[in-house]
Amino acid sequence: LLSDLCWQNRVKDYRLGLECGEAALQLASKISNIKLEAKVLNYLGVIHRGQGDYDKSLSFSMSALSYAEQCADSIEIAYAENNIGGTYLLKSYHIIALEHIFKGLRIFERSKFLPGIAYCQNQIGLVYLRIYNNDKALEYFELCYQSRKKLNDLGGLADVLSNMATIYLTQHNIELARTTLLQADENYLAVNNASGLISTWMGLGDIYFQQKNYETALNYHLRSLALAKKFATSEIGR
Repeated sequence: LLSDLCWQNRVKDYRLGLECGEAALQLASKISNIKLEAKVLNYLGVIHRGQGDYDKSLSFSMSALSYAEQCADSIEIAYAENNIGGTYLLKSYHIIALEHIFKGLRIFERSKFLPGIAYCQNQIGLVYLRIYNNDKALEYFELCYQSRKKLNDLGGLADVLSNMATIYLTQHNIELARTTLLQADENYLAVNNASGLISTWMGLGDIYFQQKNYETALNYHLRSLALAKKFATSEIGR
């Protein structure tokens, strides 16, 4: 399906993702499939957010919310609320971000839809992290960790472990941050997530440097740099 190609290419080839999404949206409109329109609008909102066009992202996500409400699709309503909240987070409207993400979380919880619950938990943690409420951030990251563990979502686990390591660093718990990033590293390797590995190796290099383990620090920094160069020149990095 065009909608699947849109989502699959949201990072590795966002232009192709947008092209497939626009085509899927036209087709959904032609056959009056409001449910599909809501889903594709959500996808397009995420892609535009990833490219830094927050206003366009909000426009697509709000349209997705409207279409999802018309067909009473609770999952897409929840995703739209979460996507809107995520964009407001990037625009530094933290209270509005929390309002929307919590709306999404409550809907996902009523539907017992664990992937959505986990996504919202991580997003809420990120908002609290941004406003320096580390205790609340860690609370939601730990909830997300448990949810993603149940789902066996290795990539998602790596993301939330990285977020948890960020908090441990601010708490000057260097050793816990190190072991947590090593877990993230293992999961990113398992799913071949290049961008995750780049940031994780850089973080591990910084930690080993603080621990005065300079040889290991240099090794991780060089690995991060090499992969970043490869990533930047590949189709994935364009």
